[in-house]
Amino acid sequence: DISRIEGGKISLNRSTVSVVDLLLNVIELNKEFAGQKNIELSFEHPADEVTLEADKDKLSEVFEALINNAIKFTNDYGRVKVITNNLFREVEIIVSDTGIGIPEKDLPYIFQKFYRVSRPGSEISGTGVGLVFVKQMVDLHKGLIIVQSEAGSGTSFIIKLPKNIKLEKSEVKS
Repeated sequence: DISRIEGGKISLNRSTVSVVDLLLNVIELNKEFAGQKNIELSFEHPADEVTLEADKDKLSEVFEALINNAIKFTNDYGRVKVITNNLFREVEIIVSDTGIGIPEKDLPYIFQKFYRVSRPGSEISGTGVGLVFVKQMVDLHKGLIIVQSEAGSGTSFIIKLPKNIKLEKSEVKS
């Protein structure tokens, strides 16, 4: 997928997507993994429907990667929280954990292909491409992703996705 994205050979299959439903599905898929580590997995969202014109499958993969990472890098009995905020022109999704965090020196590089944070004494498996895919998919959706983290105190990924993207320029006739 990453090679296809970089080669410009991937397109988004856009439809109207309920962000809350999509996240509920991804959270449901991760409940067992969280339960194995006794991690509290919670979801806060507005009562009203929050929709985007987006590629449902690609966004599912984005949130699957972020939520799975949050659980993977959180110690037993920790917390992972997903929050959705319905803003004026965009939807904000926050995936926050009480995990091991990312050292400040590594933060500028985490979206680079094959970059892995060096963690002497703790071997957590991974390929170093998950966050690259996440960033590329958010970019393709004309969104923004920000990471806030402190080693030993947890990590938050904040994604902002525009609600409506004009796919075509409309012409005004005079």
